[in-house]
Amino acid sequence: MKSIKHIIKGIPFAQDIWAMKSALEFRLFSDELFIRRAFKKKFGFTPDLERPQTFNEKVVWRMLHDRDPVYAELSDKLAVRHFIQKAIGPEYLVELLGVYNSPKEIDFEALPDKFVLKCNHDSASTIICHDKSKFDRKAAIRHLSRHLRQNYYEKTREWHYGLIKPLIICEAFLDDSGSAPRDYKIYTFGSSLEKPIFIQCDIDRFSTHRRAMMTESWEFAKFDYKIKRPASPPAAPENLELMVQFARRLGAQFSMARVDFYELRGKLYFGELTFTPECGLAHFYPSEWDRNLGEIWDLNAPCPL
Repeated sequence: MKSIKHIIKGIPFAQDIWAMKSALEFRLFSDELFIRRAFKKKFGFTPDLERPQTFNEKVVWRMLHDRDPVYAELSDKLAVRHFIQKAIGPEYLVELLGVYNSPKEIDFEALPDKFVLKCNHDSASTIICHDKSKFDRKAAIRHLSRHLRQNYYEKTREWHYGLIKPLIICEAFLDDSGSAPRDYKIYTFGSSLEKPIFIQCDIDRFSTHRRAMMTESWEFAKFDYKIKRPASPPAAPENLELMVQFARRLGAQFSMARVDFYELRGKLYFGELTFTPECGLAHFYPSEWDRNLGEIWDLNAPCPL
């Protein structure tokens, strides 16, 4: 079933139909009704939005009730660069090669042989060019045009993405022997150093995707999240300690935030900030860890600015 859905999503016309479906549902269903329906379809029960207890319930509660505009600013893949530059330094940003209002503005001839194109306001719009001589520019323009038109808030009900002005950004490709580098997503829970953090290590995201949930001391966590773990733990990143330090610093002002990094040949790069991971619709294995992480996340925790 998953492979069929993947094939359907790869068909341009089908993607347009999918976007029309999202736009229609956006007009028919309120955010709360949409979220309740999606949550029940995924987990088989309705979320408690009055007294949320689990991690997923708290994610969807935030989507409905925590409307701090800072989430929009820091979820914008372009605007967040200014925040990161001041917070940890410009040397941890991936090189920015261009910003465009439309795919037609992209001067492909001026770009290097390898690069990455993506929209600043959504997910899954990323295109990696490994070799410009073989790059399908027309397909890239069609893909980016569709994503540029898409209102990501209509699709997911993550309201803060609807406040972001859609743009296309081009960044240098972090080339790890022809593949994208490993992606480290660090879940932080406020400013207290006593609270644990968990590190989601995504491997081969654009091919044979595998995921390991790790502790700060780089041991397997006692749970998996959405994707089951590999047989053996991945090698620890060289900059693990610095990565954790930066994640705690960047996430300190929020009751929960996910801070993403890449590492390539010993160099650390910031990825993005996420405040509503998986829209609150991902399974934990075993399932009780949904509640365990919910207990760590204190929605009322004071967050220093």
